[in-house]
Amino acid sequence: MCSVARAMPSEGQPLGGEGTEPTELSKVPGSETQGVSNTDPAWAGDSGVFKGSQPVDAPEPQRQAAAVPALARVSSLARGLSSRVPERARLPAALGATALAGVLLGALVFHRAAPLSPNDELVRFAKRLKAPERDLVVRSLEKSDVLSALGALRDAGAYEHLRADPVAQALRARLSLLAKDPGDALDWLEQALALEAKLCDEAWVGDAVVQTFAANKPSRTGAMLARIPKAGALKALRGGCIDAQYRIRHSAAETLKGMNDACPDPVAALIADAWQADRCDQARITVQKLLPSLGSDDRIAPVLDVLARRPGSGPCVAELLPKTGK
Repeated sequence: MCSVARAMPSEGQPLGGEGTEPTELSKVPGSETQGVSNTDPAWAGDSGVFKGSQPVDAPEPQRQAAAVPALARVSSLARGLSSRVPERARLPAALGATALAGVLLGALVFHRAAPLSPNDELVRFAKRLKAPERDLVVRSLEKSDVLSALGALRDAGAYEHLRADPVAQALRARLSLLAKDPGDALDWLEQALALEAKLCDEAWVGDAVVQTFAANKPSRTGAMLARIPKAGALKALRGGCIDAQYRIRHSAAETLKGMNDACPDPVAALIADAWQADRCDQARITVQKLLPSLGSDDRIAPVLDVLARRPGSGPCVAELLPKTGK
C-alpha cells in the first residue's frame, strides 16, 4: 500500500487553512475567499498544477481530500463554459445536458441482453412444440426471457401437455439448465430421450447431457450418454473438462477415463481447480499436480503466484513453490 503524504484536516478546520491564499483554479467569481490551500508540497507553487497523485487504495477520507482540487477544477471549467454561452441559451443548454445524462444513465441501468433472433436455434427448437404453451414460450424466448418460458412449461396445467410431447420435455430440460436447475433438467431430459430416440442424434444433446453432471447423479447421466452417438458424447465430455463447474469438470474427466480417453488439456482443468480452491488441502493437491508442468507450460507460473499471495492458500503452498531468489 502506497503511503499518503497529506492528511485530512481536523474537524472544523477549513481545507485551505487560515491565512492561505487561494490558487488560480480555485478562484470563483463573486467568492474570492473560497479556495484550496497551496501549501501542500504536492501543488507547484502558485501555478495551481497538481504534482502529486493519490493512491487508488487510499482510505476514503484521504481520497475525499484529494478529490477537492478535482472538484474545483471541474467547477471552474463549468463556469468558464457557461460564461461563453449567451444568457438566453443557458437554460436550454442546461436542460439538454441534463436530458442527455439521464438517457445515458438509463441505458446503463436498464440495459438488457439483446433479444434472440427468430432464427436462433433455441427459438427454432421451441417452435417444434405441440403443447398449447408453444406460442407463449416462443414469445418469451424471442425476448431473451428464459425464466418466463420455463415458467410456462412448469405451470401445473402444462404437466399433462408435456407428458405427451417429448420435444416440450427436452425444451424444459434445456431451459432448466440455463436457469441453473440441473436436477429438473436431468429428470425431463431422461424422459424426453426415452420417448423420442431421434432426439439423441441432435447436435445440442451431448452438451446438455454433460451439464446434468451438476445434479450429482453420475450413473443417470452416464446412462443418457450411452444413448447418444459416441462421437457426440466424446466431444461433449472433452468440452466438459474445462467447464466452470468443478463437479462437471471432474465427472467428465472420470467418464472419459472409463472410455479409454482423456481430457485434451489437463493443465487448463487444473488451473480451473486452482482458481476455485478454497481450502488448504485442495490448494496443495492442485499445486503438486501443476508443478511437473511448470517448465513446459507458461500458463502455470502466474497461477502459482496468485495462489502464493492469497491470504488463505498462500501459507499452505508457499513451501511447495520453487525459490526464485528474489
